[in-house]
Parts: sequence; C-alpha cells; structure tokens
Amino acid sequence: MARILFWLFVILAIQWLWRQVARRDRPHVSHGSEAGRESMRPQADRGRADGATGTRRTGAAGGGALPEAVVRCAQCGVHVPVSDTVSVEGRPFCSNEHAVRYAARPAGHDNAR
Repeated sequence: MARILFWLFVILAIQWLWRQVARRDRPHVSHGSEAGRESMRPQADRGRADGATGTRRTGAAGGGALPEAVVRCAQCGVHVPVSDTVSVEGRPFCSNEHAVRYAARPAGHDNAR
C-alpha cells in the first residue's frame, strides 16, 4: 500500500512540475487589458501583419465547413487544394509553369510520382 501511495505521489508531483514548466513557457496574459483581450481572440479573427485575413476551417465536430480536398501535382508531386489546381489533359498541376513543363516533356516520359 505504501508503494502505491509513493508512486501516486511521484506521478502527481511530475504532473505538477510539467504544468509549471509549461505555464512558464507561455506568455502571461492580463485579462483586464485590451492587449490581453486581443491575445485571447482566435488567430483567424486577428489581422495579420501582411494585411491578409485567414479563416480556419474546422471539421464536422466544430460545426464549420469541411476541409477542401487536395490533389497531387502531376509534375512535382506537391499536394494542392482542388480550387487552386490547373488541369491539362485531365491531370492536376500546382501551377501553369508545371502544366507547360508537363505538356513539353519528351514523349514516353511520364513524370508522375
């Protein structure tokens, strides 16, 4: 019984120390100030330095729209959202440049990975 209590105490102490270290690594936020409220807003709601605004897509559990499907570029293999693809001969590409490169390839050489 003493061993069980000892190990329970050790586990709880490690968990407490872990939380203390994690709390120290996070910046302290004052909930009363405007800066504190700004940092509490979700990232998607805050303006970015480059002026762009982002939207975060959530899965069905979050109640938002599902993430967009992605396809693989036939030239380089990079995965690209379907809405951003360029299609040539029924194959998806990540850019016009890769579509042109693919069309200009020597006959009999398929670069699909």
